[in-house]
Amino acid sequence: MAYLVYLSEKFFPLRNSGSAILLMVALGLFIFFYKLDIGHNSFINWVAKGTFVAYLIHENYFIRDCIWNDILKCSQWYNSPSFFFSGILSVIAILLLAAITTVVIDRIVMFILDRSAFKQIVTKLDTIFDKC
Repeated sequence: MAYLVYLSEKFFPLRNSGSAILLMVALGLFIFFYKLDIGHNSFINWVAKGTFVAYLIHENYFIRDCIWNDILKCSQWYNSPSFFFSGILSVIAILLLAAITTVVIDRIVMFILDRSAFKQIVTKLDTIFDKC
């Protein structure tokens, strides 16, 4: 829907990233999610971690260029009728891979933190800083 609005000339004010309409929509979405009481949900936390990792990966210009141009070959299906669905599937795949990467990194970090030698070092550092 956003893609159709972006292309439509009737909704030209929505194409400007500084428009008042987009500001109101963003503010409304922020208030909606702020007021939404979802409690603690491990799936939502998992998706949030994956989204953050995908954002960090995507912010690197070279990796972003490699993902969209070399791996997904975005320029080949840019003007095709399946552009919208290919884009959605690509984004879902990237988010899923980022979430899985987060789980793997969490497991590795927890393995390292659970090692007894590392616990002894942390305990010694804690006693040193408690004396300060």
